[in-house]
Amino acid sequence: VFSILRESVIHGIQGGLGRIIRTVLRIFFGSSGHSLRRGIHIHDENGGFVVTGTFAGFLQDLVGHKELSEWIGHAGVLCCMTCSNVINMQHRKPRDGQVAANCWDRTKFVYRTNDDVYKTIDDLKIEYDDCMSMPRFPTSRWKAAQTNAGFNLVLEGLLMDHDLRDIYKPVDHSIRDWQHTVAQDGVANTHVAAFIHRISEKCNIAIDRVQDFSQLVNYPSNIGKLERSAFAKGRLKRDTIASFSSIMVTMVFVLHFF
Repeated sequence: VFSILRESVIHGIQGGLGRIIRTVLRIFFGSSGHSLRRGIHIHDENGGFVVTGTFAGFLQDLVGHKELSEWIGHAGVLCCMTCSNVINMQHRKPRDGQVAANCWDRTKFVYRTNDDVYKTIDDLKIEYDDCMSMPRFPTSRWKAAQTNAGFNLVLEGLLMDHDLRDIYKPVDHSIRDWQHTVAQDGVANTHVAAFIHRISEKCNIAIDRVQDFSQLVNYPSNIGKLERSAFAKGRLKRDTIASFSSIMVTMVFVLHFF
């Protein structure tokens, strides 16, 4: 563990989590002094040895990647860190060469490079400087520029640190957490919702019966009993059922037993 910090401390620092990560990367992978990049000498009875390491990335959920990299995520028009042509339909429809976020055909994705992301940030900085030069800062124009780009410009953030651009690669180093991808408004949520709608329409089996059944299941002690509210009617939408990922994993097994 490198550090345990209260959220209030993180939010009180100019640049937030990204600013803290800048310090962390410099300590572990700095270009001078003792670091994994240059080599750390470990002493032992035989004289010691040198340990080196390469930064491989950050394994996080959606919120973690957003807080660290200033990426807006699903709140942006360009809503994917990896692809430059994926559009969030809540903002507008895809145009030529673009696809919606529900596209399943990988051949249609236009993949970003790390340099593409840094160019986006640099372009935002130019736009910001232009806005700052105006007598009255055009807030709506600036907000729209960030939303369209899919990134917020944080002057003290990680992406604005030019000295770390040869260490931190925003595309390569954004490692997805599979559980949140599959089981938090992901594949599992979609399939569970589809199945519940199906048995309701075709077999007249309402979600209440699944809910009652979930309270009869004997659960492993290390998991604990599934809350009755997990299969509540209010959680079921047209194409998903709302749930946290760890609960969703259990719900999949309950529905299988049912």
